[in-house]
Amino acid sequence: MPALTPTSSSQLSLGSRDGLVGQFTAIANNDTWATGMSAIDHVSITGDNAGNETFGYTVSGGTVTFKASAQLDNVSVLVIGYK
Repeated sequence: MPALTPTSSSQLSLGSRDGLVGQFTAIANNDTWATGMSAIDHVSITGDNAGNETFGYTVSGGTVTFKASAQLDNVSVLVIGYK
């Protein structure tokens, strides 16, 4: 499981929750992102070819593991949870 580092990221304050947006050049099946959050409630993934591929994720603590039928390019990931 390759660990990914975003090319850029932004932190959000959402009342009692926190958000983090990470931009990635590409993600592939079983890539992981250690967000630094203690718990994650929601993940949203968008990318250039997201409409043509099947993708999803699993969460363990503050780490997201991406599940994808093929590589996704120019990906934006929104994570909502707790620091």
